[in-house]
Amino acid sequence: SRLKGKRKIERSHSKIVLQHKKNLLGETIYKGHPSWVLMLNIQTGIRNQVGKSLQTTQFTTTPRKTTAALKDHRPSQKFSFSGIPPGPEEFHRASDFFASPNAQDFPTAGSSFTIPHTTNPFKFKDYCPHAFRYLRHRFGIDPADYMVSVCNTQKDGSNALREMATPGKSGSLSFYSHDMRFILKTIPKREAKLMRKLLPDYVEHISKNENTLLPRFFGLHRVKPLKGRQVRFVVMGNVFATRRKLHERYDLKGSTFGRRVSPAELQKENITFKDLDFRERRGHLFLGAAARGPLIEQLRRDATFLAKLGVMDYSLLVGVHHENQEDEDFSPPPSGPGSPIANIVTTTVTTTTTATTTASSTTYATTQVETTSSTPVTATEPFHSIFQVSDGGMLGIDEAGNATGEMYYLGVIDILMLYTLRKRVEHTYKVVRYNSKPEEVSSIAPVDYAARFMNFMTDIIV
Repeated sequence: SRLKGKRKIERSHSKIVLQHKKNLLGETIYKGHPSWVLMLNIQTGIRNQVGKSLQTTQFTTTPRKTTAALKDHRPSQKFSFSGIPPGPEEFHRASDFFASPNAQDFPTAGSSFTIPHTTNPFKFKDYCPHAFRYLRHRFGIDPADYMVSVCNTQKDGSNALREMATPGKSGSLSFYSHDMRFILKTIPKREAKLMRKLLPDYVEHISKNENTLLPRFFGLHRVKPLKGRQVRFVVMGNVFATRRKLHERYDLKGSTFGRRVSPAELQKENITFKDLDFRERRGHLFLGAAARGPLIEQLRRDATFLAKLGVMDYSLLVGVHHENQEDEDFSPPPSGPGSPIANIVTTTVTTTTTATTTASSTTYATTQVETTSSTPVTATEPFHSIFQVSDGGMLGIDEAGNATGEMYYLGVIDILMLYTLRKRVEHTYKVVRYNSKPEEVSSIAPVDYAARFMNFMTDIIV
């Protein structure tokens, strides 16, 4: 039966995802699932496009006058890079760095450009491959590991993606990699166009702010079956990719109108609470003075950047782990000299029944949030910002400098919404219809949104 098949798949790869099983979301896509073919097409397309970069020791680019060659997959100019993809400054024109080849046909039997697969023919478009390859490198994403996480579904259904409907009105779907490291989210055409438009500014911001809390984007693609509708999706990092169980989740915008979960939502598993719920349930995030300053400064830089682009309606996603509720089978991540964490922060952990520490036991290596270097970081491990030094999160520290027994996982999400005419009308309607104060409604001008967002963050982070 369908249920029996799902359980078999879950058991077959339970050992592989042990470190992330506490935070699994959605349902595994099993053979016969409505999204099974879509998943296989997505994985085939990504495997083919990303795999090309592993087949040569040279990276290719094409000046504007030969853009047609790029679209025909015949780049006319090459240069060596010793494993480090070139940045935009190394291209003849910056626009070439963000160029996109034509959609690629994927016949079932394969071709000289594509690998054979088991589904019907489809088309796959890889947007801005140079830019996203550069971003994956900056974030320390190894191409082989990336494909193993996202594209490693076996014939028996093991290692399949997990599907979850996105909360909200968009109707989007989110697919999680089997190890919960990556999210593949379907997006409408307008958001895909906006992302390509904002990508040059995003790359520049990432290059200057290695500790940014903005989403980590790894790819933008489009897949179209032979007789089906096209689906656009973005690949990004999962803020909650941790081995620790998350006991609380919050989506915080800084607004109050409609920012409370409904009674129906309270009955669901893995509830994501909102601003008013946060005020009532906890009120603050205790991080200590050493962490608060750099975090507030980076959030301010990110919010200012988004306001400059005309973006609003984003949120700070917060996950909270309580150490006194830790499962017995948790094993902390490796650490020590040479580890990614050790290179960024020095952490002293004392194992006692009360698990106490002081603020001085966690020393941030730098308070310089911005870096002007455009040279990618050479890394074989995922890059950890100074806000991800403790298994991807931050230790809770109270005002007295003692550990609170909590860990926080933070990241800004949903940055692909402009303050359009529709949002202006929505703002006016809610103010008039519900007699709300203009500043309480979520949809406000980007500069005002950023100011309200930062006022809220400055108030709750202590």
